Order: sequence, then C-alpha cells, then structure tokens
Amino acid sequence: MTVADDGRTDGRDVEGDDDGGGWEATEVEAIVADLWTVQMASVR
Repeated sequence: MTVADDGRTDGRDVEGDDDGGGWEATEVEAIVADLWTVQMASVR
C-alpha cells in the first residue's frame, strides 16, 4: 500500500472518502482479484 497524502500508511482515511484520498473496500478487492488472476495465469 502506498502512503496516503495525509500521511497515513494504510491507505485509508478515518473520515471516509470525502476528500478522495482513501481506498474503498471494493477497489481493494478488485485490485487483489486482478493480481490473483494474473498470478494464477502466470503459474500455468
């Protein structure tokens, strides 16, 4: 995870996503799913 603009290292905003600086859970799940798919494809 990259460091958020406000200095938090977990990529999330405590207040929520109002300022656009945080990660939605669905975004993280989609990224993980994409990485998993790529990894599984490269194993074969």
